[in-house]
Amino acid sequence: MMKQIADILNDLSSENSELSVEIASSLKHHKQAAVEADDQTQAKYLWCLEQIYVIKKHYLDAFSMMRSKNYSSAWRELDYADNHLYNLTRHFDISKNEFHLLFVSNTLKNMQRLYPYIWFTSREGIIKKARCTVCNKVVSIRKGCGHVVGDIYNGEMCCRTVEDYELLRISFVKNPADKYTVLRPKDMEYNYEMLEMLMGHIKKPYEEWDLVITKTLKPEYQGVRGSLQCPCGSGKKYKKCCLLTGENLMDHYQLCFKNVSQTFFTPMKMVSTWKE
Repeated sequence: MMKQIADILNDLSSENSELSVEIASSLKHHKQAAVEADDQTQAKYLWCLEQIYVIKKHYLDAFSMMRSKNYSSAWRELDYADNHLYNLTRHFDISKNEFHLLFVSNTLKNMQRLYPYIWFTSREGIIKKARCTVCNKVVSIRKGCGHVVGDIYNGEMCCRTVEDYELLRISFVKNPADKYTVLRPKDMEYNYEMLEMLMGHIKKPYEEWDLVITKTLKPEYQGVRGSLQCPCGSGKKYKKCCLLTGENLMDHYQLCFKNVSQTFFTPMKMVSTWKE
């Protein structure tokens, strides 16, 4: 069944926990009609709506997976949503929270911060041959085709298809652009306790909550005077060691919920990266 654009806008503006698959096929149909009419402005707008659908679909799937404690798969969905948001914001202003996009953007980043993932892999290499997805011409740094990566042509975003790539090295990094490359050591299991705490208090994907991260003293440094030996074991005085470098501090995560029936307080507790 073909949906009209007005109905699609209503669906994308809703707070439903699921989106109809008919939205994607309907948007594709309307975009093709705009391209055939050479209406580039309408084709670009419909591309934006396609991205909004994909973003919300990935976010809703991630939320559903987290409710089912499938945190590893949810991470991938959050990353997909984040990547599409990055592409969309060049062409669509999300600051007014139209289609809940600002909420989704802030919420998925806070969800990612609650994950225990620290180290990732990052590839480094040389692109030897790439092709433009708009005109299909081979392009290089010195030889372009006139199409700009990230711009929209005939309702599609210009990209580069890499056909020949030389991998030079793989590095271990923190906070990379490609967040799906999580390290998963053998016989070690990540601790998703902070996400479990979050899911224990929110039941719907568009419930409002916030994450506040501050710095606090690590337990082993509390009450230590500057003239005493540093608890880190360096042999230096505390004031000339971790007190100076900030290694005495740790992140303190506070979950703040706006739509709860009563006020509650959970005492601060240490949460480790790995399950014991």
